[in-house]
Amino acid sequence: MEEEVEKLNARPIGTTQSAAPVVDYDGLVSKDEFLDLLTRVKLVEKRNLEQDERLTDNELRIEKLEKMISDPLERIQALEMRADNITLELNNKVSVQDLYNELLKKADLNGLKALEASLIRLNDLINDLAN
Repeated sequence: MEEEVEKLNARPIGTTQSAAPVVDYDGLVSKDEFLDLLTRVKLVEKRNLEQDERLTDNELRIEKLEKMISDPLERIQALEMRADNITLELNNKVSVQDLYNELLKKADLNGLKALEASLIRLNDLINDLAN
């Protein structure tokens, strides 16, 4: 703290013998100019507020339009998904011809023919015994 006091005491002191300080009046404005500037600033603020309101209104309109567009779009996408599912089901559906072909593959035709022949012979034998 003593050092600071010494620095204060050591600083140069202005004398009254030196020239009077020069004031720069270029930066000063008249009261009329100042009031005119305040009026213009208020007008700019008012215009900015009006623009903000218009932008907010436009944003709300855009939001409503986006919702109006997205609702039908979602329904269209849901219908497209249902159509794709139906197409997939139709493509995977088994036809009667396919089932018949699979049945023929699995059936033992030779065994069935042999069984049929055995049944016919058995029927003939029963008829012979009955007569």
